[in-house]
Amino acid sequence: MNEQNKFIELKIKEREERSIIMNLSETESLPKDGSLLMKWHQKDTVAGKKDKELNYATAMMPGYENVRNLSLEEAWGVFNYKNDGESGEQVMANHIDKSSPTLLLPLQAGRCPFDCLGCTFAASFPANKDKKIQQIGMEETRVLIKESLDEAQKKGIITSDIGISFVGSGDATPNPFLEEIFKMIMKEFPNVVRRVRFSTVAGSPKGGYSTPMQVVEKIINNPEYTGQPQISMQVSAHHTNIKRVQHVFSQRIEKSASDPIAVAEKLQKLLLPLPEVAQQFQQIVDAQKERGFEPIRKPTLTFVCTKDTEIDVEALANYGFNKENTVIQLRPILSEDPKDCMSEEVFSSLYNKLGFAGYDVVLMPVSPSGVELETG
Repeated sequence: MNEQNKFIELKIKEREERSIIMNLSETESLPKDGSLLMKWHQKDTVAGKKDKELNYATAMMPGYENVRNLSLEEAWGVFNYKNDGESGEQVMANHIDKSSPTLLLPLQAGRCPFDCLGCTFAASFPANKDKKIQQIGMEETRVLIKESLDEAQKKGIITSDIGISFVGSGDATPNPFLEEIFKMIMKEFPNVVRRVRFSTVAGSPKGGYSTPMQVVEKIINNPEYTGQPQISMQVSAHHTNIKRVQHVFSQRIEKSASDPIAVAEKLQKLLLPLPEVAQQFQQIVDAQKERGFEPIRKPTLTFVCTKDTEIDVEALANYGFNKENTVIQLRPILSEDPKDCMSEEVFSSLYNKLGFAGYDVVLMPVSPSGVELETG
């Protein structure tokens, strides 16, 4: 652990002037895969209001390579590597690419507004009880990118081919700054940041805001956008039925005294229906085709897989997801008990069905260092 205590002061004019002091307080190098964790403290001051104190983190982690459309045996080895001890660690080491790292950034400070199963950033997670939540805007994001890249360079991490992934304590749905954040990245880091990905559980936007998928389509359709940095969209669906709601609001439902199914049905309106997600996936693909961008970056539909995960491949097709507009990503839930995870038998059946349907299937297990679980 390295004490930094580097302070950056910002003045932001919105409806009222905010004074922000951002402090890069600690950095930690994680030797398992060469990741770098950076912890931040932020103090917001608005005249006449109580100061707001926020804590969150950014991280640099290596990229993955050769994790798409593997043979069944290889796919299971990557998917299940955490449960295979040293041999599993070696399997994963063969898929780590340190030449193309990813900078993980939060979109909300403190915690996520959703309550996904097993997520340490969930709004109702016990450790997040007293944490405040605030959307992170363009100016704060600019500082986080610049300072995080500077720290990475000091640690010898390659920063000439960077991807940015907005994950951790930040679902893209409620953040109204996505478009201006992307435009800032495009303008200020043109020769460094090559890829930007927004992630969401596809909540229903409030207050007339666009969904993250609609924002991505708008960016692609903007004549000022030339295709760089490459932009992509990930939606975490988790299940293809009502269990999707139970997963996304897991901890909230668990705390309710009412019938879990009844509560889930009431909460369902807070998520965008999967047919609408599929429609917006298609619009993203169509926008790229109209602009002549190649190759097409298909949106990703992600499933954090547990022993209870239900993915109906036929239902996916009925919703409108297909091999032309969707990449399927499978990610095992992080648990100390292998019994919580999807079994090899179920995984094999699902993986084969997705392959027969023609989908590109990507494996995305938790990194050896687990640094993405700290990025919030």
